[in-house]
Amino acid sequence: MSVTHVDTTPPSPVIEITGLRKRYRSIRRPGTTALDGLDMVVHRGQIHGFLGPNGSGKTTTLRILLGLAAADHGRMRVFGRPVPQCLPELSDRIGAVVESPRFFGSFTARLTLSLLAGTIGLPDVRVEEVLTAVGLRDRADEPVKGYSLGMRQRLAVASALLKDPDLLILDEPTNGMDPAGIREMREMMRGLAADGMTLLVSSHLLSEVEQLCDTMTIVSRGRRVTHGRVADIVAAHTSDSVTVTLADAAEGARAAEVLRRAGLAISGRAERVEVSGAESPAAVTRLLSDKGIHLSGLTRQAADLETVFLRLTGTAPVDGRYPQIDHSLLPPAARSTPDERELTVTVSEGAES
Repeated sequence: MSVTHVDTTPPSPVIEITGLRKRYRSIRRPGTTALDGLDMVVHRGQIHGFLGPNGSGKTTTLRILLGLAAADHGRMRVFGRPVPQCLPELSDRIGAVVESPRFFGSFTARLTLSLLAGTIGLPDVRVEEVLTAVGLRDRADEPVKGYSLGMRQRLAVASALLKDPDLLILDEPTNGMDPAGIREMREMMRGLAADGMTLLVSSHLLSEVEQLCDTMTIVSRGRRVTHGRVADIVAAHTSDSVTVTLADAAEGARAAEVLRRAGLAISGRAERVEVSGAESPAAVTRLLSDKGIHLSGLTRQAADLETVFLRLTGTAPVDGRYPQIDHSLLPPAARSTPDERELTVTVSEGAES
């Protein structure tokens, strides 16, 4: 009797970066640490977001991965092969757009892509396919010098798709695009992933990453601060919180006193109720209603990717509505004015007793 053995070994990652370090020693940037032990893993068929503030090392990482810059230390593998050593044999499987694309202004998009296709032995029909895929077919015979930034980005993505790569690396692919163009690019990338392509996408559009990407890596100051599935990361950094709005603004001071006497901490600007424990919002409601203080609203809050990103990268505001701005420096008219009907409360696990 023969026994069939099923290989349960998980497939190797498409991209695996371990301990990547890069320090610039040029006159222009002496002693600048761009990457400080960065780790990243991207698995097959994923759309992986690569996020970080400006200067956090995203573009440097992509340049090193593609052999355009050298690392000081670290290990990188693409499709299980060490890079940059094996990049020549992997080149047909990788398409990339890194930094601002440049083209001959007097050439049309069709001519540009035809020349590129000819150098790697691809037929003209492939040029038409990628022009259609990126939404440039109707403008393909116009000189590139008349293109907007968004149209140039489309052309750059088209050039990266010519080889029908297994891995597509895109640095700010929707830069310069209007909302309709961003949506078209998003749908195109989803289609590529559905067909089995792996995408690594660096972007500063957090809402777009939240809609598009399966997984992500967030970096700050050259180091990874978190990684995993987008939904899981957002959920892990979501606290149980609700916004409580009083029916009568004049009851604000009395409501605060009632909650303080119950052992609850009132913190910051009166806007959110911070709770821990599923029944804590009900406890707050009962405390106030027992004293004749009525609520007009009780809304549970959830973190979004922007909130998580700002918090993890150290760019979140401590207070107020202006991220990365010192509230005290704003003119009086621009400062946020708290709604007197709203309270910020921190509720402990024992609030129910």
